[in-house]
Amino acid sequence: MTLCRSLVLGVLIACLAAAPASAMTTFFNLSSFTGAPADVRVEINDGILPGLIQFKVDVIANPNIGDIRGVFFNWDTTPAGFTGADIVGADVTGFGFDTNNLGNGATVNPHSPFDLGVKIGTPGIGSDDIRSTIFTIADRGVLTAGSFTEVGARLTSVGLEGSSRSGSSKLSGTPETPIPEPTTMALLVGGLLGGGVLRRRRRAN
Repeated sequence: MTLCRSLVLGVLIACLAAAPASAMTTFFNLSSFTGAPADVRVEINDGILPGLIQFKVDVIANPNIGDIRGVFFNWDTTPAGFTGADIVGADVTGFGFDTNNLGNGATVNPHSPFDLGVKIGTPGIGSDDIRSTIFTIADRGVLTAGSFTEVGARLTSVGLEGSSRSGSSKLSGTPETPIPEPTTMALLVGGLLGGGVLRRRRRAN
């Protein structure tokens, strides 16, 4: 029994050392509210690096595909001192606050303005055709993956693979239930195991 309790405590200590306190992942499945049928999956993770939130945006063939031009976010808390310098990603080409139109096709009109818009790539698929992208935002210790209440996206060059892809799509979606990171789950499991060990010991006494 002592060995079992020691193992549980060791797991808890290791997890506490490795896991951010709020580590979680939130998923958004976006669907078209106007334009050609399209689907986008957005994964928001606040446990990758301290002080950063990672966003992974993927076009899901439905069977249409498209070129990501903009991703838009509403949140429940505005981070103080937030600037564009805090947004980093190989495909990021601009940003704006309180907007639904970043220009050059990166728009989700007629949707009401979002708290933040991030422009991705360039117009048309002649120079890029971005169907998956990753970027990070420095959250100033205010935002978490659970802070985001709605995500929007604009796809251009929407259509079947190999076709002229002449369509476009504007999409939005609300979050699924946030999922704790594996380390957070380990803390939960360890707590349950520890509670079980203590209850068994009390019964034995």
